[in-house]
Amino acid sequence: EGAIRCAGEILKRKGCVTSGYVEQMVEVVRENGPYIIVDEGVALAHARPSDGVKKIGMSLAVLKRPAYFEGIDKPVVLMFGLSAVDSDSHIELLSELSLLLKEEDLKEQINGCITEAQVIKYINFVLTKKQSGGGN
Repeated sequence: EGAIRCAGEILKRKGCVTSGYVEQMVEVVRENGPYIIVDEGVALAHARPSDGVKKIGMSLAVLKRPAYFEGIDKPVVLMFGLSAVDSDSHIELLSELSLLLKEEDLKEQINGCITEAQVIKYINFVLTKKQSGGGN
């Protein structure tokens, strides 16, 4: 729950969501289990588009202490948060994230970044490369 809240609080600080939406993110995992794990060591916390979403956003919490989910052997080290205003933006954000997750050394590259600006620059580079057809 702490890792989910961490990603949610980043969205909240950026003006994307309310506290209520962050709690919805936690509640969805309580109800449905660890379905938010999208790759080894990577999870995507989100909830349905609702009044708690102010604008489209994606956050990333690089966890100093890995998060363990019941029934999952490998811990989560990267926790993405997602806020979508409607189903179209939800699908668009998931599409961008799937491009990012195809990057083979994603976790190593992000862990090698020292500042938030470096992480953002790396993610933008990967997404631009993938969307323009460069890279797998």
